[in-house]
Amino acid sequence: MRHRFAHLLLFFLPSTLLIGEKALFHLGSIPVYWFEALLVVFVTLTWPEIKKEGIGRLLCLPAVIRWGALLMLPALAISVAVSQVPQDALGAAKSWFIAPMLLAVLIVASGIGVESLIFGVVIGALLQTAYGLQVLPDQVEPRLMGTFTSPNFYAAVVTPAIFLAFLIPTKGKWLAITVLIWGLILSQSLGGFLGLVGGGIYLVISLVKAKRTRFIIGILTVLVGLLGAGIAKQRFVDNPRSSLASRQEIWRVAWKIGSKHPITGTGLRSFDRVYLTTVGTIVGNPIEWNVPEPHNLYLAFWLDLSLIGLIAMLLIIGGTLAQGGAAAAALIAILVHGLVDTPIFKLELAVLFWLYIAIILSLRGRRDRDLIV
Repeated sequence: MRHRFAHLLLFFLPSTLLIGEKALFHLGSIPVYWFEALLVVFVTLTWPEIKKEGIGRLLCLPAVIRWGALLMLPALAISVAVSQVPQDALGAAKSWFIAPMLLAVLIVASGIGVESLIFGVVIGALLQTAYGLQVLPDQVEPRLMGTFTSPNFYAAVVTPAIFLAFLIPTKGKWLAITVLIWGLILSQSLGGFLGLVGGGIYLVISLVKAKRTRFIIGILTVLVGLLGAGIAKQRFVDNPRSSLASRQEIWRVAWKIGSKHPITGTGLRSFDRVYLTTVGTIVGNPIEWNVPEPHNLYLAFWLDLSLIGLIAMLLIIGGTLAQGGAAAAALIAILVHGLVDTPIFKLELAVLFWLYIAIILSLRGRRDRDLIV
């Protein structure tokens, strides 16, 4: 019975992210979110398994991942200490990293299986798509966004879910994949298209053995890549103030900021303030003044989490990807998307990122981790 409730919790957890950054309640001035409350419930339900074999399961993980997790603690401490808004930085550290990383650790330590979580992530992405389609006719910008204010955030949810859908052992997965790809196309997100191509290439080269399936995935990858290139050309070529031109300016400024703070970075929630005081000295007439993050995941790791944080995240990500499996394509999609966006530095996206890591590590060594038929 405990296991059933634990699986139900994992199934519904991704759907609770649809409400966004609305706190369940506050402890003083610190918000507590739904997923953090569910984390406590999950521990209660799985404590006998965690207590019995949890430490052993965690010690079986590659040392590089364990070292990365340990380095995250001083990295977050530095990030909060140097931030210009330490209270906001502490909240981000808790909700973007500490709590979801702890949730991932507990999922792996419990050993109860992540099938329901995989279903939950895919269902959550489908619900995002359904909501986005409902409100799309009333939007000023005709791009699918789901519950978000940016189509790039929506794409960061949908693209990894496309690859996790391959692990669903029913024919209904093809319908889910089709709907999610259609949602991605309607989002017109360059980062989403890049992520889909990156994950698709990984699947075709590394995992898919059936010729028919390899052909279908290969064709879909090429078609979506061409479609993304066409949309990019339409939106970016001959537009000196396009979002791509804006990103190029932001990357220049971010690199300059990083060169001034190479060890500590700027701290969580501080990039926008430092950017505002720096951009005018580098770009005469910048396209954007209000920039919360540097639109590049790796620059964000460096500037928001310090050099130690960048190293820690690379260790965790590298050690996780080394486990392989179909679920790794979801993480690769996020990493490729991260070349042009920061698809982790937001509550819902951060929680999903750590859930992808939990799924990959929980499936390590299992025969069905490459279920693509």
